[in-house]
Amino acid sequence: MPSSKILVLTGGGYHDFDYAARFLPALFRDSGLFAVEQTADRNALKSLDALDALVVYTQGDGLTEEQERSLVKFVAAGKGFFGIHCANDSFHENTGYRAMIGSRFLAHAPNPHLYPVTISAREHPLVMGLPPFEVIDEFYRCEVDAGADIFLTGVWQGQTIPLAYTKTHEKGRVCYLAIGHDHRAFENPMISRLIVRATRWAAGNWPAPTRRLRWATIGYGGTFNMGQHHLKSAGMAGIQPVAVCELDAARLEAARKDYPGIRTYQKMDDLLRDPDVDGVTAIVPHNVHGSVGLQVTRAGKHLVMEKPFVLNLAEADAMIAAARQSGSMLTVYHNRRWDPDFLRIEAIVRSGQIGDVFQIECCMGSFNRPRGTWWRDDKTISGGLMFDWGAHFFFWINRLMPHPVVSVDGFLHKRRWHHVTTEDHGLFLVRYQGGQSASFELSSLSAVEKPWWRILGTRGGIESAPPWGEKHCVKVAMVGDDLLRREESLPALPPSTDASFNPFYSNVANHLLFGEPLEITAEAARKVIAILVAGEKASREGKPQPLL
Repeated sequence: MPSSKILVLTGGGYHDFDYAARFLPALFRDSGLFAVEQTADRNALKSLDALDALVVYTQGDGLTEEQERSLVKFVAAGKGFFGIHCANDSFHENTGYRAMIGSRFLAHAPNPHLYPVTISAREHPLVMGLPPFEVIDEFYRCEVDAGADIFLTGVWQGQTIPLAYTKTHEKGRVCYLAIGHDHRAFENPMISRLIVRATRWAAGNWPAPTRRLRWATIGYGGTFNMGQHHLKSAGMAGIQPVAVCELDAARLEAARKDYPGIRTYQKMDDLLRDPDVDGVTAIVPHNVHGSVGLQVTRAGKHLVMEKPFVLNLAEADAMIAAARQSGSMLTVYHNRRWDPDFLRIEAIVRSGQIGDVFQIECCMGSFNRPRGTWWRDDKTISGGLMFDWGAHFFFWINRLMPHPVVSVDGFLHKRRWHHVTTEDHGLFLVRYQGGQSASFELSSLSAVEKPWWRILGTRGGIESAPPWGEKHCVKVAMVGDDLLRREESLPALPPSTDASFNPFYSNVANHLLFGEPLEITAEAARKVIAILVAGEKASREGKPQPLL
């Protein structure tokens, strides 16, 4: 994506403008989409010609006639303006500025509080692929001019209030976002994403997709009906299901019934030669992830690989290299990244409420005899006990523990269930640079329960049971400087109430259509496999192993 030249103008009263002056330029630079400068000097408005857009987070203070004339002329000539929060509570006497921005601040709630934000115009380009969300902010009520294209709203005392809009000003593009009182709003991932999107749009660097992405699956397996699940989830994100490749004729017929008119193939080569397929999701046994994925990436198709990514690092590296060479997208279906209980745990850890996390323990166990007829019970196909839920948990753990890995120790047991080839019990322990540790235990020999999550920090901890049942919650204990213990039981963060929203495939679509970052990169998925491979080797050799 080409870089846009932008200026961030900050300063005034009643808000933390020093924080905004640090946060906004860093956000824009980290996106890789902008060449950015920041200033609190209003005289910078006199020379805007070299810019593509101006971002304003100010309050109070009038503009001189020359400053206002230059700003309004800049936008009217075809450039962009993005105003955040108090930007429409600025420059009250400047009528040209007021006409250009398109709204005026009226009042706000007494204090910042948590409230839901509604996406009121689903087809608006700035909210494509985004779910409804909540934010902690100072609820702004504004007078908005007729003709503004409102795309976010909130409710205040029974009234629907505009929270974001776009409009034109002669040849220029104007966007305003009412949200942004302090760091709690700015650091909300949805608001950060909207700020970047709005600035791209204002700068004229928002791509306009010419058609829908066209998707296929390799495999339409009956287990959990995953073929239908993936194509339905892709469709929810605006991706068009167009083809299925499957060896089993009965499953191909099931695909035709689920998706009348869909093209079907029994040979992968035939599917990969189809010019009307942009990308595929591979739903195949674990032991062929590497060979199938390599063939897809070499063919230049975008690829979603079911988890686990692969069973060894050579396959992971080959696939990543092939995707880079062909210019195709490569990601892994770690869809549990958006599990409600994990989202709550991640939010608590990121907030700093429990201090610096130094130990994470996870456990999933029961005392059950494996059925013996399932492919997951065959180590040559599945990769072993830890390549199922171990892939989920270490993906989660890696998000909470971003430190460099020093070593991985592993303990795999085969003690009772000899009618299957997968292990009965496993424990992998990761040591990080800095002394932190994380462990995951998975067992079919666990007659005594342990917490699903146990997380220790320097100011508290988290405990959580498995997320089954209606009464599941995340327990948080916090110990302040007064050494008094405070405990909370928090519900899991609710999933989106929008039935048309699938976060994984929405992210894929936003990445391919708009250049937004992939939420789950191949490199992140490779790190999961590196831990699992090292844990297996540590168990075989009886000593910790480095991460490769």
